[in-house]
Amino acid sequence: AIDGCESCALTIVPGQAAHPVLRGIPTESLINGGFWDGTPKTFTDNNQPTVLMRLNGTNAVLARQVDRGRVVNFTAAVNYNMGSWHGNLLRDHQTLRDLYVNAVHWAAPPVPVNNAPTAVITPPAAVHAGTTVSVDGSQSSDPDGNPLRYRWTMTSRPANSIAALNDATAVMPTFIADVPGDYGVELVVNDGTVDSTPVRSLVSSRNGSPTADAGADQALVSNGIRVVLDGSNSSDPDSDTLTYAWRFVSVPPYSNATLDFTNVARPGFTPDVKGTYVTELVVTDRFGASHGDSVTVSFNNVAPVA
Repeated sequence: AIDGCESCALTIVPGQAAHPVLRGIPTESLINGGFWDGTPKTFTDNNQPTVLMRLNGTNAVLARQVDRGRVVNFTAAVNYNMGSWHGNLLRDHQTLRDLYVNAVHWAAPPVPVNNAPTAVITPPAAVHAGTTVSVDGSQSSDPDGNPLRYRWTMTSRPANSIAALNDATAVMPTFIADVPGDYGVELVVNDGTVDSTPVRSLVSSRNGSPTADAGADQALVSNGIRVVLDGSNSSDPDSDTLTYAWRFVSVPPYSNATLDFTNVARPGFTPDVKGTYVTELVVTDRFGASHGDSVTVSFNNVAPVA
């Protein structure tokens, strides 16, 4: 029994913040003196709770006594039960009874339901190998309006790639697609409590093959005149820098002709024997894609002079 409680811990019931009577009342206090004897009550530290509270986990009314519409003193009762002595206190005070019923039936605000956020990756366009890629999670959202935290992971990369995200917690991190191929990324967003379902996307990195152009075939009329080969019209669809590799495919019998350079766009050689000289040019981009073309240099069949 709680009768005669000399120092009872009282705590406001849930819903206090929104209740028209309970709002602003201290959340906890101690009552001194006999709890049920009807005498005036004092509270430690002058924290005077009002109307409905909990006493050791049980609903209890604690209100100032009413005198001509004014609340002037304190009384209390546990649970509204007309058949009990405690209930008589409520029955004798209509205002207390109304306050008690009001407070007991005042529902605490519902606990907000935290809905999971949704992660979204805006599909990135295909890029050229070697460029910086930005992956975009800015369309991710939270139905409750909570701020989001981002967690990116690179799930796959092509062979020999060392690509890495520059900031795995950014809204729009970047990485360098250092070799051709497909790069997989995953995004999870968190609203401070709940993770989203992971989403994934692929970023494709492509590299076009270059085109070698060894120049037009040339006709000669004499030995000992330097021939200039021209591969400067070779091209790359991605504007990659090209490397050049020239070689003789065939030379006339007994010729000792050599190319003066093999790794420039416009090398040369000096024919030393009449006949046909065939050279090949192979151009290669920085990712190893290559293409070849050949050019023929031969002597015209010039009629002799008498």
